[in-house]
Amino acid sequence: MMKTKRMLFLTALCVAAAMCFTAVGGCKKDDGPADPSASTEPVETTYDAPAVKRDYAPIDDSLYRSYYFSSDGDDANSGLNEESPKRSLSAAADLIREVTEENPTKILFKAGSSYKGNLKIDGFSAAEATPLIVSSYGVTDENKYVKIEGDDWSNCIELNRGNARISGFEVTAPRGYRGIWVQPNRSGAIKNIVISDNYCHDINFDLGDKTIPEDGSIFTPSESEEVCGSFSYDRGGIIFEVYNGVKKGPAWFENVWIENNRIANVARCGIWVFSSWVRRAGVDWGYNHYYDDDTNWFHHSDFYITGNTVDYSGGDAIILGATVGGVVEHNISRHAHFLNIASASAGIWLHSCKNVVMQYNEASYTHTRYDGQGFDIDIGCSNILFQYNYAHHNEGGGLLMCNTKRELPKFDKDGNYVLDEDGLPIVEMATGPWHDVIVRNNVFADNREADLIFSGTVSDIIVDNNTFIKSGTGGEYDIKIFDTKDFGGVVPGDRWSVANNIFYIRNANAPADFNMSYSTRDKESGYVGYTFENNIYYGFGDEFMSDVVGDVLGEKKPLVLNPGNWKDIVAGDGLESAYAFMPDNSAVLNSGIARALMLNADYAGNKVTEKVNYIGAFCKTK
Repeated sequence: MMKTKRMLFLTALCVAAAMCFTAVGGCKKDDGPADPSASTEPVETTYDAPAVKRDYAPIDDSLYRSYYFSSDGDDANSGLNEESPKRSLSAAADLIREVTEENPTKILFKAGSSYKGNLKIDGFSAAEATPLIVSSYGVTDENKYVKIEGDDWSNCIELNRGNARISGFEVTAPRGYRGIWVQPNRSGAIKNIVISDNYCHDINFDLGDKTIPEDGSIFTPSESEEVCGSFSYDRGGIIFEVYNGVKKGPAWFENVWIENNRIANVARCGIWVFSSWVRRAGVDWGYNHYYDDDTNWFHHSDFYITGNTVDYSGGDAIILGATVGGVVEHNISRHAHFLNIASASAGIWLHSCKNVVMQYNEASYTHTRYDGQGFDIDIGCSNILFQYNYAHHNEGGGLLMCNTKRELPKFDKDGNYVLDEDGLPIVEMATGPWHDVIVRNNVFADNREADLIFSGTVSDIIVDNNTFIKSGTGGEYDIKIFDTKDFGGVVPGDRWSVANNIFYIRNANAPADFNMSYSTRDKESGYVGYTFENNIYYGFGDEFMSDVVGDVLGEKKPLVLNPGNWKDIVAGDGLESAYAFMPDNSAVLNSGIARALMLNADYAGNKVTEKVNYIGAFCKTK
């Protein structure tokens, strides 16, 4: 599927570079006649279906032996039925270590039971079709979880093998490290893991007599140091990481589902996926001797991070790193980075990933000291679909897209240093891959900084059919929309195509800003590294329309029609609250231009039943 999408993406880029604007009703007059040499044949639009995540296989209960545990039980019991449960976490760990592929096993704890200590899930061997199940029984409205309060400077639940499913636990450890920690103890692929329906809270996060401010404001740096034991990335709710050293060899995860978990009040990350074997060009840490994306890059594959809610993460809410293939969807991030830690943090983001879809996610109220965006497509990413997402009230902006270059030693295909004439390793500046990204059918509302931030060598981007709403209070800081920046000594790349978007400013007296100063557009030579075409600009002043749109963006025929009565609409919480920004004006549905790749359903799930080239995130009116 992803190879097909990549081909269509490249087609769309070529079309976007060649297409000229076709005049439609409601447009502002341009300064002269159109260039007839720029006209092209009509574009044949391909309507693309949203990505669907792959689900894990059902199990056959008849194959399993179940062992029951309760905090009211006794380890002297058989544990083979609910009437004679065993008791302790240590007894459960002992049974787990006896599990083999020939004896499929469930370890079930009674919901409402409470434990102090740590559950180690290791030393077992299970088959893919009959994974080890560690879960709960006897769930009621009053007792939904099995509670484990972890020891200080430890982890509540630890897993180091594949073919396992963990669900139904409430884990907390105010002075511990992690809620659920998945780290292999051997090299090679660790496959088929499901972490679902757990509640992780107050991890490495000890409020003491303090409370989280009701207004959502952040703690001061000194208060944060008192509340949290560590700001390390790997301290938090659900942590997948590979730290295997060189002697043990590389390890990686395959086929992982992190689903429907609740996470709140964690020192750094809600969900974190990382590897010490992540090194690629432009990514300067890790044990592997980088050669190329197909050699010596020991990435994870096929992660499905869905339906999770992360409230009040000290740093980042969700990070997926070093992964090829997967879906990040229907997740909620609220108040990420609220501890004001001295680190660049965002809500939901990717690092060094390929072939990943991010859709139906909501990121809001992300705080900032550095970064602070709701979403981020970070260093070393390629072939990413970002669609149907909602970013609102984020202090650092809506979506960051960034890449940089690093000083790395050169290695040959055998993993040996490439030496110079003096026998010393050759070091070169390497820029990591970052290309082929589609940003479409998203809603950005009332983010304090820029909605889209481009930093470093990011290229080959399509920005289509998004709706941007800015309130503004009279300052440029409040209603910046696009912002390009230098990062690591490199400036943004080229081949950006921006079309069929709505840019709506609520406060006409506040200046708007498309900061393109670090772009590669060269007007004197006639080379344009980006194209803006057929976008709606509403609420902008005459100075912006004449100076900024004409000279900076290069869009000579912007549309100026009013998409809807949105001036007093509040950007609310929840994906469906963005439906308030569905157009009132039907002209929006008839003014779009055809694109080589469009979605067959809009942000609200309305199907495109015929070839209607609409503008913004919605294909229907209220």
